[in-house]
Amino acid sequence: MRDEVCSGISVLDLAGGTGEITHGTVARMATLAIIQARLVISELRETVLPALSPGRRAMIGRLVRRLEHEELFDQALLEDLEALGDHLYGRVEAGTQVFWEPVECHVRGGHHVVHREPEAAELARACEEVQLLHKLVFGARAAARALREADQLLGV
Repeated sequence: MRDEVCSGISVLDLAGGTGEITHGTVARMATLAIIQARLVISELRETVLPALSPGRRAMIGRLVRRLEHEELFDQALLEDLEALGDHLYGRVEAGTQVFWEPVECHVRGGHHVVHREPEAAELARACEEVQLLHKLVFGARAAARALREADQLLGV
């Protein structure tokens, strides 16, 4: 997934910004992922499904069912979210045009103007939600693994 379309929230921000990984950090990220999954389900149903070809709708339907059953923290879901995000990014890019608008008084001689078609704008918002869920699931999995690895190193 590409950050150019989606928000620039980092996993560190999602972990509370301290960089300290605790059981509370993992629980917080997992909780946020469960909440975010509900938002993604709505985006998929209301925005993404109507914009896709029938062939792609089946994959989204399976993803929605997995999210509804809260099957969130496995590698397969991360891969599905990344593939969906990449597809959405491509659709957003196809519906986005960037123009140079010259302005006589501007220090650089003008500025860029971004125009998105209505469908591309809606898909960009959906892409942001999908990317945030991906970051939350990835972050929770990574933080949990870090805690397990640290415990093993310390012999706890």
